[in-house]
Amino acid sequence: MLKNYIKIALRNLYKGKVYSLINIGGLSIGLAGALFIYAYVTQELSFDKFHENSGEIYRVGFDVDLGSGKKVIATTGFPVAEQLRVDFPDLEEVIQISRLYDGEVTANGKKVMEERIAFADSLFFEFYSFDLISGSKTSVLDQPNSLVISESMALKYFGSTDVLGKDMLVQEPFGDRDMPMVISGVMKDMPVASHFHIDFLVSMGTSREFYPESIFESWGWDSQYTYIRLPRALSGDDFNQQLADFSDRLFKDYNIKFFAYPIEKIHLHSNINSEIEANSNIIYVYIFSVVGIILVLLASVNYMNMSTARAMNRSKEISIRKSVGAARSQIILQFLGEAVITSFLALLLGGLIAELAAAQLESSLGVNVQIDILNDPKLLISFISFGLILGIFSGSYPALYISSFNPAKVLKSGGSNDKSPNALRKVLVLFQFILSSVLIIGSIVVYNQLNFLRSKNLGVQVEQNIVLPPTQAISQRMETFKNKLNEHPRIASVTTSSRRLGVDINSGEYYKIDVNGKMEEARLSNIFVDYNFLNHFEAKIIAGRGFNKNIASDSSAVILNESAAKVFGFQNLNDALNKPIESWFNAHVVGIVNDFHFETIHNRIKPMVFVVDPTSTSWMSIKVKGDRLKQSIDYIQSVWNEFETNREFRYSFLEDNLYNLYQAEERFVKVFTLFVVLALFIACLGLLGLVAYTVSKRLPEIGIRKVLGASVLDIAMLLNKDFLKIVLIANIIAYPLAYFGIQQWLQNFEYRIDMPWLAFIVSTLVIVGVALFTISFNSIKAALLNPVSTLNEE
Repeated sequence: MLKNYIKIALRNLYKGKVYSLINIGGLSIGLAGALFIYAYVTQELSFDKFHENSGEIYRVGFDVDLGSGKKVIATTGFPVAEQLRVDFPDLEEVIQISRLYDGEVTANGKKVMEERIAFADSLFFEFYSFDLISGSKTSVLDQPNSLVISESMALKYFGSTDVLGKDMLVQEPFGDRDMPMVISGVMKDMPVASHFHIDFLVSMGTSREFYPESIFESWGWDSQYTYIRLPRALSGDDFNQQLADFSDRLFKDYNIKFFAYPIEKIHLHSNINSEIEANSNIIYVYIFSVVGIILVLLASVNYMNMSTARAMNRSKEISIRKSVGAARSQIILQFLGEAVITSFLALLLGGLIAELAAAQLESSLGVNVQIDILNDPKLLISFISFGLILGIFSGSYPALYISSFNPAKVLKSGGSNDKSPNALRKVLVLFQFILSSVLIIGSIVVYNQLNFLRSKNLGVQVEQNIVLPPTQAISQRMETFKNKLNEHPRIASVTTSSRRLGVDINSGEYYKIDVNGKMEEARLSNIFVDYNFLNHFEAKIIAGRGFNKNIASDSSAVILNESAAKVFGFQNLNDALNKPIESWFNAHVVGIVNDFHFETIHNRIKPMVFVVDPTSTSWMSIKVKGDRLKQSIDYIQSVWNEFETNREFRYSFLEDNLYNLYQAEERFVKVFTLFVVLALFIACLGLLGLVAYTVSKRLPEIGIRKVLGASVLDIAMLLNKDFLKIVLIANIIAYPLAYFGIQQWLQNFEYRIDMPWLAFIVSTLVIVGVALFTISFNSIKAALLNPVSTLNEE
């Protein structure tokens, strides 16, 4: 019996080649997209769960009330770890990792600038479940000058992982000195699903040989990521209550609160200052999950539509089978079997497409998703189960509808006259285009928001700026170096600062200033600059003046941004001018600068103070004239080589640095747009099949209308009208759904666009245009047929 069902199913698939191609093609494309999304969502939700006891691991950060709002920071100072051990002896473990930095690494005759270097506590490999290829977890980072490198770095520098005891030089993070290191271990590359990735782990003991003890005693130098493992009996919420008391005892006067955040939630739920790496967002997981469901629904609806439509052609077959004794359950089983076979064929093809496309998507869109169905038992079981469920779901209505035919009525009338499937098919087409319209509107808004972030006026001019990283040799002769650069006619301006634009500012100090006879205090973000910094970037001074090197008192001058002046409570900005301001140094305010975006536009503009101190600046920005960039860069390199003999020349364009801040959104837009196109293609594929079927059933009517004088345009309009009504109604229903979803998504941005109503119009035009083309292709083709041949067939 089963063999017979399979044989009939394959025979029917072969007989209706066009419809089978549309069914299997639509399903396979939809399933390929859904499978890719499933792999992506599963990977995103699995971050950091590979660690043993991952549910008990938390990262300690802190927030500080700045008056204008809270600043939440992922890093802490060195003393936090030891203080936690003292105050909370029940904690299983406490470790620290430094901020990641880039520096030159020298080994085996190679000198390369690497980007993923960090200091780590000796307990690192006992705390985390990263695999060591060689070395002991308990002692691999015990000694000063010990270094653990990743497998890929071992192969890169030595061509082998058998490298224990070999020497490497690793540049220190804040200077030019090379730290002599001995490789004490090799670890496997950190998994994709980790919220940080490090290639060079330097033992924390090494840092104590290079930096003064005062750094390790400073609570304000928040350079460390502090992780803890809670005892199983203590929940995160309970520990955070204890941390609140801990914070009040130590920093009540400074409005600082420490908190513990679960490591499993960092990747999708934490986007605060000083994240160790750029994280994703749970919103993207929700969006792609919905898109994946939509793709499957669209493909399933296509199948249901085409199956119920083709049921008319099989009504006699089913009636004869029922007349000779076939039970309804047998017919249902047969049609469900056909649906399952179709879904499995589509699954096989979709799985192949997904695996082949994954590598291409990674290279072109930057999305690292691993799909290996055969070697992933969990995915394979899910894959097979999904194929069975999909087949039953998409084949259920056609099976129940077809099996309900009354054989006497069908055989007497020559076919089924039931009109209800026609109404159902229209509802299903309506459903498809509602989903497609929502996706198109969403993609337009997402693109506009990203474009807004990239093109928003920062408040300063960043074009034609070349950025040079700090080196000790150049810092020691900074003024001479700048003067040498300024000698070139194509260099317009040179400035230096303690940080470059686009980087989060987490350092800050408390400042006091007199406001209407009362000393007000606020925590401001510090930027140390030379005299030319604000002029260089053409920042607008809105009160007072800029720095002037020729005024001796400006050596102790500061300039506040507008937000800082407001935090102190100055109603009139001019009232802040020439006022003394106190911190760990004494200065006076000479001007107020407009609020401009020093950091990424993801962050609200912070209260900032610009402090003149050229000796504390290291990042250099060079503004060049015209379009002859190569000549300008060649000159800058020649000056670099004259002053710096130990470090290779490196530079970047400030515009590129700022553009790279939005790579996560860029990838999201590309991937989202791809799936929107897929969804629209699947919807149109189903519409194409349905129109082709409808036209084939109305060929005699078309022939008669042509004989009676109807033109090609009349017939095309007749056939297009019903379907275009459905498409227009779908757009109207989609509007409120899209509006609600978009409003929710936009709330995730500090700076966002207004609702772009043009997106709704564009979506309607696209949907109607594509649908009109799809429908007209078949209707015009039918209208051009010779009516004689059409009527002869009847």
